[in-house]
Amino acid sequence: MSPYFQRPLELGADIVVHSTTKFLNGHSDMVGGVVVVNDSALAENSASSRTPLAPSRVPWTAGSCCAGQDLALRMQAHERNAGQLAAGS
Repeated sequence: MSPYFQRPLELGADIVVHSTTKFLNGHSDMVGGVVVVNDSALAENSASSRTPLAPSRVPWTAGSCCAGQDLALRMQAHERNAGQLAAGS
């Protein structure tokens, strides 16, 4: 589920992993993910001890994740469509 509908940090999670490839990007032109933490000390600790699994995103690739700025529109359409399916119409 995208952070549009569910915000685990607000529900008490310490660490959240999001796929930027799926809902956040929505344009099938990148592969990526993001780790979000609720505490600056945790962020510093995890950043200093992590082992990169893949190259970091270059600015234009990372920026393409938010280029469309249409997450709200897409999520509202998903919600509407899911509601119609659940209602059997």
